[in-house]
Amino acid sequence: MVARVIALLSVGCLALWGFVKHKAITAFLGTARDAASERFWSYVREKLQTNAKHTTQSASNERTYRGIFMGLAQYENYPNEHSVTLIDEHGGGMMKIPVARTNLLSGVQHGALVKIDTRPFSVREEMVVRVHVLREADKE
Repeated sequence: MVARVIALLSVGCLALWGFVKHKAITAFLGTARDAASERFWSYVREKLQTNAKHTTQSASNERTYRGIFMGLAQYENYPNEHSVTLIDEHGGGMMKIPVARTNLLSGVQHGALVKIDTRPFSVREEMVVRVHVLREADKE
């Protein structure tokens, strides 16, 4: 009888010890997982904010050209650069803007009044970001 009581107490103590050990290990792993998750997401948030600042900074480098669209030309010589030709809407001079190859100007008609937003692309060219047709070309 005494042997059974000692055996039951021993099994109960082992079960309690195993339960406490399981809880301790689970709590430790949960804390480690939460810390790793927080560190990962803070890194991701930091990188996204850095990119947002970079995008905002790039937007300040944008230029806006406004005039009568005369065409998009490609130079024959290397490197095959493209240029947009605009005439000042107030009767001023002609502007040739070196731009990177783009399809944004493909639907603009010759003689239309446009506003073109660009961003620096390389040392010699700009990238067309937006094109606003302010007035369609006069049809004759």
